[in-house]
Amino acid sequence: MCVFPDSSQAHLDDQLLVVWAVVTNALKKSEGLPESLIATFDQFKANVERQGKSEFYTLLREIAERKSWSDLTVTGMYLDRLLRFTS
Repeated sequence: MCVFPDSSQAHLDDQLLVVWAVVTNALKKSEGLPESLIATFDQFKANVERQGKSEFYTLLREIAERKSWSDLTVTGMYLDRLLRFTS
């Protein structure tokens, strides 16, 4: 992924689609989560805005610093609210 510990907000704005695609791909490969519950990019982007872009971008920078991208799929309720489709 093209996210770095010192990525600017503008850079992360530009990489949001890449982040969504990588995490969505990993979720599709995991068992137990119906694909119909995985948010589209537009839903994901709206969820990021609603839940707090700054908090999410801080999470991305911290994960980039640790170089442990698997954390994105196990971060818990916060990430779950961003990646799941809700009507």
